Amino acid sequence: MSHVPRAVVLKAVWEANCGHWVYVDDNGKEWVRLGSLPVAESVRWANSKEFVANLLHYGIIRTNLREARKHTKG
Repeated sequence: MSHVPRAVVLKAVWEANCGHWVYVDDNGKEWVRLGSLPVAESVRWANSKEFVANLLHYGIIRTNLREARKHTKG
C-alpha cells in the first residue's frame, strides 16, 4: 500500500472501526498493524471465527482505500 498516502490509510482504518490496529511509537508516529491471516491449511473450526473476521476487516479497509484513492486523484 505504499502508493497510498499515509493519511488515507489511517483514515480508512479508523472508518472501518479498527482503531485498535493503530499504535503510536515512542516518537509519536502512528502505525497500522493489520495482523495476519493464517494460511488456508491452518484454518480449523477453532480459529475460523478469527480468520473470517480478519478477512472481512481486510476487505473493508481495502475497499475504503480504493474509494479514498479515487477521491484523492480528483
